[in-house]
Amino acid sequence: MHVPVLLEELILALEINPKGFYVDLTLGRGGHSLAILEKISNGKLVVFDKDQDALDQTRPKLLALKQNIEIIWSDFSRFDFYLENLGIQFVDGFIIDLGVSSPQIDDPERGFSYSKDGNLDMRMDKSQKLSAFIVLNEYPYEKLVEIFFKYGQIPYAREIARAIINSRPLKTTFELVNLVKKVIPALVLVKKNFIKNVFQAVRIEVNNELDSLQKLLEKLPKFLKQGSKVAIITFHSLEDRIVKKAFLDLIRKDKLEFFQKGLPKFSMKVFRPKANELKSNPRAKSAKLRLLLQNR
Repeated sequence: MHVPVLLEELILALEINPKGFYVDLTLGRGGHSLAILEKISNGKLVVFDKDQDALDQTRPKLLALKQNIEIIWSDFSRFDFYLENLGIQFVDGFIIDLGVSSPQIDDPERGFSYSKDGNLDMRMDKSQKLSAFIVLNEYPYEKLVEIFFKYGQIPYAREIARAIINSRPLKTTFELVNLVKKVIPALVLVKKNFIKNVFQAVRIEVNNELDSLQKLLEKLPKFLKQGSKVAIITFHSLEDRIVKKAFLDLIRKDKLEFFQKGLPKFSMKVFRPKANELKSNPRAKSAKLRLLLQNR
């Protein structure tokens, strides 16, 4: 069962307008969207996901609750194309949860988990060609090193890349796990789980996650108005750094007007999971909610 992270904080922070327009760019199993639908009466919700399985599982629950909803299969970096086609100029609230959902992690065949043996897949969109299998079995040594350094921040990037080249073909997640265990000393793995970082790095490469996030953040301001909010939940430092920089750039850009008008155009708040949520949902440990508010 998928438990939405920071749900209470997100719903309170959005201060949902019953007649407002909201966009969930990472529908997943619908936890955040269902909570929003319960609070909007004459409003509208548009939801996106690039994982067709997630849409198929969640669509019946959404449609049973409300009819004022649009469900779109797409990477969130293309959201502007769809909103413009729907004639939407401004949005009251955006929701983006950058985590991998529990159903994705728990299905061995999706290849996201290093604790379950399955295919080297890791595709959010199963219609795309690039998979973890292709990355690990076809990428040259230099490209693998770059991925592990850039997306996994792994000091053993060269050693892991060399071991992968020498062990091809790799077919399963456990083969990758065992390879990393042979390369990195056990005492090091006890202190830091670099296996997690290896899987993270490959997943980011397969799904072009950070580039898509950057494109999304560049397009968001166009759809904001006074009172609009953007709520983004991150799970690792790479994506959080990108979100934080984008929000701060908007805040700093407005410094002159702030001194003239006395009210910053944009402001930011940060929320972390409370102790009771961490106890019931350990996967929330690394989660962080950043909220951008347009004040005027």
